[in-house]
Amino acid sequence: MRVKIILSIFCIALLGACSASTTSSSEGGATRSIVSFESQGKTLHGYLYVPEGDGPHPAVIFNHGSGTDEGDPKNLADFYTSLGFVFFAPSRAGQGLSQDAGTPINDRIIALSEEGLDPAAFNAAVIDMHEEASLDVEAAINWLKTQDFADANQFFVTGISFGGIQTLLAAEKGLGLKGALAFAPGAMSWKSSFPYLSDRLSTAVNTASVPIFIIQAENDFSLEPSLVLGGLLTAKGAPNGYHDFPAFGSTPEEGHAGFAYSAAGVEVWSAQALDFFKNCGVPSQM
Repeated sequence: MRVKIILSIFCIALLGACSASTTSSSEGGATRSIVSFESQGKTLHGYLYVPEGDGPHPAVIFNHGSGTDEGDPKNLADFYTSLGFVFFAPSRAGQGLSQDAGTPINDRIIALSEEGLDPAAFNAAVIDMHEEASLDVEAAINWLKTQDFADANQFFVTGISFGGIQTLLAAEKGLGLKGALAFAPGAMSWKSSFPYLSDRLSTAVNTASVPIFIIQAENDFSLEPSLVLGGLLTAKGAPNGYHDFPAFGSTPEEGHAGFAYSAAGVEVWSAQALDFFKNCGVPSQM
């Protein structure tokens, strides 16, 4: 699988194309491609799934977590494309398909931790990294808006963990989004970064004009994202809100990434997610 990805990226670089030669079908007959887009002077890549049928289609942009080797979130693609959504999972610089475009964010944070900064300076620098990464997300959304198969008036953004942070930052910017569905935003780093990350995400939630909904499982690394940000969202009124599901699996990792990514997890949270999308004005046939 890694060899295929590397070859696909190499083909993109040679051809300068928007989509690579690697295609296949997911459930429901969606077409899968590896595509490229420009961000901050760099060429980044992502997984794109386009459903069958005449477009333009509503779209979901997925923000991955902090792992260097973030792979193809096929379970999510199958779910969303089966409902008629385009599904786009861009890789931010240094991660996934875009590892050649920068240093992985976790490596940058580790290096920063060795500089002997005080907590305020350290966390401010980490938040700056998230802000920088948000420009990659914005570039991916803007690229998708130029594609004829995608309905730029029906874009939703979602993501898990660090990608949940990116989801909230995108909602704060607006970007013409219909809604933002965040899974466990910052749950793994919430306690160690308190109160800096909490304050930054609270600001994003309070100022966002885009509706936001947060989802977690009770055995996640921390439920503070739901407790803190969920309260703010509830105060803003529907369709903003949050929902904590019962424990998924037996470990924090299973309640975190496993819950968000796995087919079994999708089966648990899918109805709640679709209710949020509908309340944000997704086409009734979805």
